[in-house]
Amino acid sequence: MYGAVVRALLWAIDLLIQFRIVNVPAQFFYLVHVLLGLLMLISAEQLMRNSDESVRWGVKRLILALSACAGVDIVYFGQALVSGVLE
Repeated sequence: MYGAVVRALLWAIDLLIQFRIVNVPAQFFYLVHVLLGLLMLISAEQLMRNSDESVRWGVKRLILALSACAGVDIVYFGQALVSGVLE
């Protein structure tokens, strides 16, 4: 329940930043994306943990795809957060 609220709040902040409704430093934008990637990893883990034995083979590829996308986002925006520049 709290994860969904936090995820919705982070997505709302992300949309406000991307549509230039709110003016914030770039570091805050990168931090929001790193946190969204971490929440995506947590959601993928919870999906795998809460699925039945008979369904796990069906969701395995989805979990791998979500984890790969989240990992790329975390590395990409984490590097931008540390260096201050998207490369």
